[in-house]
Amino acid sequence: MLKAAVVGCGRMGRIHANGYDRNSRSQLVAVCDSSRDRVEAVAAQHRVPAYRSLSEMLATEQPRVVSVCTDAAHHLECVLAAVEADAHVLCEKPMSGNVSDIRTMVQVASQAGVRLGASFNHRFARVAQLARQRIDAGDIGEICFANMWLTIALKVEVDTYFHLRSLHGHSFDMLRYLCGDIDRVYGELSKPSDRTCYSNCTVAMRFKSGAVGSLIGSYDMSNLHPLERVEIGGTRGRLVLDNVTAGLTFLPHDSEVAQCYTPVNYTRTERQSEYDFNITVEHRIDALLGAIEEGSADPAPGEDALIAAETIEAVIRSFELGCAVTVGGDE
Repeated sequence: MLKAAVVGCGRMGRIHANGYDRNSRSQLVAVCDSSRDRVEAVAAQHRVPAYRSLSEMLATEQPRVVSVCTDAAHHLECVLAAVEADAHVLCEKPMSGNVSDIRTMVQVASQAGVRLGASFNHRFARVAQLARQRIDAGDIGEICFANMWLTIALKVEVDTYFHLRSLHGHSFDMLRYLCGDIDRVYGELSKPSDRTCYSNCTVAMRFKSGAVGSLIGSYDMSNLHPLERVEIGGTRGRLVLDNVTAGLTFLPHDSEVAQCYTPVNYTRTERQSEYDFNITVEHRIDALLGAIEEGSADPAPGEDALIAAETIEAVIRSFELGCAVTVGGDE
């Protein structure tokens, strides 16, 4: 089994620790956090050593894979330390609010010959992968459009564009995973009267394939209601993904009967757990562990996080300039 460690013991760090502990490919050997209370609680739960120094943990435990689940402001230093220790890395989103930091992480990992994975767990929901299979099989034909919304409740305000940079790496990664690369974007942002930072967005986009798309995002909604929906329309049919993991509906153009999909070949308990958002993180961890074992490419590498970040920055430039902007290019 691959020795695994987690740095950052907040909500996502706890989910990653559970994922490694439950996976037959890995052995969780340590957790690390600057907060004594947080790290000792997670360490006690998994019966592993607790560290408050990342360098000490890396030197003592020599993990083969490290999940970086700290605040994004500390991702760069943690990723570089783990890579220097010859560990593969799975980094939580956003990798950074700074594109150059992500580019540095990608370059350093590549030079060291280790995998740097982006924790884009939404695309590892089984219904998302079923949708990708349907698209690859030609069931919906040529993609014409994609609509997505991702809305949650979050009152935290860090900086002007925190909402875009913190949340919508997931959105643009999901759209790109299902529909291909995005060529250009045009964004508008808003905020309610009690906000100082933008907390809502609408983004129009054109994919390199020629298809068009739209994104609605918000930090001002409720977590009691569905959070995410993706609709993809093609020349032969339409796919609808409900709430990250809840279900997939295929509507073929030549039939009035919708085909509804849920994960198959599971017991009732496993099927219930599939609708748990946390299980998508476990799928993502397993994909990285499998790539390491098999010596193959990680299916969601850091390069994908870099492209998502470049897309977000293009949206910001578009909003500031009041015009469409090419992703990864000059305005």
